[in-house]
Amino acid sequence: MGEALPNEEIRLITDISAFYTSPYDYAMYVWPWGKKGTRLENHKGPDEWQKQGMLRIQAAIEEDPEGFQVREAFASGHGIGKGAFSAMITHWFHATRYKPAGVTTANTQTQLRGKTWRELALWNSDAINSHWFVWTATRFSRVGHTEDWFQDAVPNSEHNSQSFAGLHGSEVLVVFDEASTIPRIIFEVTEGAFTTPKNLWICLGNPTENTGSFRELFGRFRRFWHCSHIDSRTTRMATLTESAIQQFKTWEKMYGIDTDWFKVRVLGQFPAQASTQFISRKVVSMAQGREVENQSGAPKIMAVDVARYGDDSSVIARIQGRKLYPMISVHKQDTMTTASWVAAAINSYKPDMVLVDGVGVGGGVVDRLIQLGFSIIEVNAGSEPSEEYKKKVVNKRAEMWSVMRDWLETADIPEDDTELFDDLTGLMYMHNRINNKLQLESKEDAKKRGISSPDRADALSMCFAYEYGHEQQQDYYEDAEVADY
Repeated sequence: MGEALPNEEIRLITDISAFYTSPYDYAMYVWPWGKKGTRLENHKGPDEWQKQGMLRIQAAIEEDPEGFQVREAFASGHGIGKGAFSAMITHWFHATRYKPAGVTTANTQTQLRGKTWRELALWNSDAINSHWFVWTATRFSRVGHTEDWFQDAVPNSEHNSQSFAGLHGSEVLVVFDEASTIPRIIFEVTEGAFTTPKNLWICLGNPTENTGSFRELFGRFRRFWHCSHIDSRTTRMATLTESAIQQFKTWEKMYGIDTDWFKVRVLGQFPAQASTQFISRKVVSMAQGREVENQSGAPKIMAVDVARYGDDSSVIARIQGRKLYPMISVHKQDTMTTASWVAAAINSYKPDMVLVDGVGVGGGVVDRLIQLGFSIIEVNAGSEPSEEYKKKVVNKRAEMWSVMRDWLETADIPEDDTELFDDLTGLMYMHNRINNKLQLESKEDAKKRGISSPDRADALSMCFAYEYGHEQQQDYYEDAEVADY
């Protein structure tokens, strides 16, 4: 028989076993926050962004403890403590599970070995349960289980992609650090390896590249990931000393807060799509930070963009004067259900004017709403623009986006709608070679660049398809029997 465990070790095992779903509680228990003479004597706990990420992971696991698949992506400026976060998560994962497996990689061998992996060694040395683990240059494992309870440090390479395919364990953790330049094949092979439940994938990085797989997590794949942008100036764990604060101020003066250099290295934002970006980030940011006076005297306008593809969403936008109200959306539902959803919104909001995308499957939604007694203006983005814009743009879509861009200059839009921000700033424009008219990038071309379908921006743009009082519009509630949902 083996030797009996000391009471303190039994208590340690018992306490830590309670943290299966909670990386934050684990972090607060295991590391010596605020203890004099330690690396953490000036810290009360994980940084706020780290804490919020940990709490989201906890919520996702508690929601589906037997089948969770958690995806967290963080785009950030420099010096926010990305390595500390990945180290704490890795330590928690391997301390609270039985025989898990995992892979950690980074954009370069130097980053992986010299920073990301070394950070795990530092955090392990400070942990109250450090004696449970063995750290080597290539593997972090449980004592006595080096072959079946481990996290491997694996250099990323297109020629080494199969190292990410054999992730076999009761539960799996994958960490990509500085993920902007990790090759697409590594993302694809890793995604294919997740054939079993109970897995957690974390991607962190400076958003240096505006194309590639990391960018796509914040674009066309954002429905499957929780995506965060971390401003270096708001963090405190890693480098937010007085000298760092001064450095950020110096960089702001040197480069300007609206430059791609500052956005990428401090604000944690992806660079502008191109010099042909149709709506600038500055315009949208200012609209999200603006508060307009009461708009109650203005007409209420409601527009509906109906999803056409499997990964798109149907979206309702509601504006009144210069104010956009929080948008609502649904994913993957048939046209009759979508029509009922829109009807309920009309009855609730009681708009003065409703515009609905009538292209493709949207035509069925329009027909059903009219059948129910609603007065609807059908919008076709590919139709001719109005007389005012005929000489300027190629179609109605370009006109709507042009009017919306002007409206945003003085508008008030929801501050916390990051998807709307990405949608509004994602599209490029060009001038038609035949007549030199302005033309917007198609949704299909945007998706090829990793940009998500701009469903929310399209819905908002439709609010400007026609002026209020357009001849097609009638009084909704006059001589109409409207179903109540």
